[in-house]
Amino acid sequence: MNKLIMLEGIDGSGKSTQIDLLKKVYGSRIHFTKEPFDPAEELETLTDPFEKAAILTADRVHHVSVIKPVLEQRSVICDRGPLSMMAYQGPALK
Repeated sequence: MNKLIMLEGIDGSGKSTQIDLLKKVYGSRIHFTKEPFDPAEELETLTDPFEKAAILTADRVHHVSVIKPVLEQRSVICDRGPLSMMAYQGPALK
């Protein structure tokens, strides 16, 4: 059975380093993906935390739809996942 593994951690904690090391070991046997949202300048200009959270949530839903078919063929390792979104967006929504 294929697995979905998400590496979580704060910025600079070594997630990308671990991904690079795993790529060297597993190569194409595992599908690697980065945090779904590629931060754009437009997102940084948003001041409403609910709007920002909605955009990030929609992007995560899209990301899942993209990697779901891949999981039928092989395991997937993601750089960040929902826990990061809760950690970063959660406090702003209070």
